[in-house]
Amino acid sequence: MRPSCMECCYKHIANAAVFDTEVSLGYPGFLMYVVGHLDHAAQEARDEVPEFAWVLREHRINRFATESYRVPYEALGSFCRTLVSFLVQPEGHVPPKVPAECLAGLLVVDGDPVFSMDTRP
Repeated sequence: MRPSCMECCYKHIANAAVFDTEVSLGYPGFLMYVVGHLDHAAQEARDEVPEFAWVLREHRINRFATESYRVPYEALGSFCRTLVSFLVQPEGHVPPKVPAECLAGLLVVDGDPVFSMDTRP
């Protein structure tokens, strides 16, 4: 299995955002690419920053289930860039907490995301 790559995570978030724009412009078939890239982004983050992977997964599930759901792509991308810089730190540092703007649209209790633990692929 290949290692996680936060640069690749960023790339997949960016791709999902581009395809989501196409969906909003009247190409609903492009939702498949939005879902696929969000899934890839979560896979890339899973080993390095598991909570961020779960946030990406929740956004993917919500975007697929609800046509009007808006994923906070800019916030996700910005935080991912922060993680890219953070992960070059010496081992043992704790990654920063996922910021509130990345949680827009998700269920949050006391500032922490509540994950559905939905295990569908």
